[in-house]
Amino acid sequence: MVDHLSDLLLAPTQSAVNNLEREAISADRIRLVGDVMYDVALHYGKKADVSSDVLARLSLREGKYVLATIHRAENIDNPAQLSAIFGALVELAKDVTVVVPLHPWTRQALDGLLPAIHLLSGLRVIEPIGYLDMTMLEKHARVIVTDSGGVQKETVFHGVPCVTLRYETEWVELVQSGWNELVPPRNEKEVYMGILGVLERSVPNGKGQFYGDGCAAEAVVRALIQELWLALSGKAQLGHGDDSCYLIY
Repeated sequence: MVDHLSDLLLAPTQSAVNNLEREAISADRIRLVGDVMYDVALHYGKKADVSSDVLARLSLREGKYVLATIHRAENIDNPAQLSAIFGALVELAKDVTVVVPLHPWTRQALDGLLPAIHLLSGLRVIEPIGYLDMTMLEKHARVIVTDSGGVQKETVFHGVPCVTLRYETEWVELVQSGWNELVPPRNEKEVYMGILGVLERSVPNGKGQFYGDGCAAEAVVRALIQELWLALSGKAQLGHGDDSCYLIY
C-alpha cells in the first residue's frame, strides 16, 4: 500500500525494481539506487581491519573457520530444528573450527533441551560481540551459517559463501547466483550435508554486484533532490560539488 501511495520508490536491487513493475507501478517513480547496507559494509569493513583484533583474541586464521549465527524464532522456538542445527554444527566441528556468537535467546532455548551440553560440544561458543568484531569475523570466515536476514547480505558484501538455515529467504537473487545455499533445518543430516557441500565447492563470482557500487547513499540523496527540484518547477536548481549534492535556490 505504501509503495502505491509513494511518489518515489528507491529500490536496492534489480529484483526489487522488477517486483514493483509487476505491481504496475509506473517506471518513472522507481529509481535503482543500490543498498545502503553495502555502503555501510564497505565503510566499516575498512575500519574493522584497523580496529578489531578479534581474530587474534580467538586465535583464528583467515579462511580456516566457519562462523554460525542462530537466533531466528522459527528455529529457536522449535526444539527439533534447534537440535538438528546444533547437532550438525557439532559434527562439523570435528573437522573445522566452528565459531558461534551465541544469542541470549538461543542460549536459553538450548538450556531447555536435554542434554544441552552435547549440542555445544566442540564448538567455539563466544558471547555476543560488537559490530566491528562481527564484521571482521564475517570477512575472514570460510563459510557463514546463519538464519539472519541481514547476515545473508553481508556475506556477499564480503565475498564469503553462505548457508541459510531456513525454509525460505527474502534474498532470492543470492540463492539463484550460488552465493547462498538455502538449507531447511529438517534434520541433522540434511543440515550437515548442506554446509559440507558449500565448504567443498568454489566461491561464486560477482561479489556485492547485486547491491550497487557502494554509493547508494549518494544515489538516494541525488534522487530526492531531483524529485524536489522537479516539484518546485524550476524555482530551484540542482547542483553538486566534488563530493556532495546540494540545492541552490
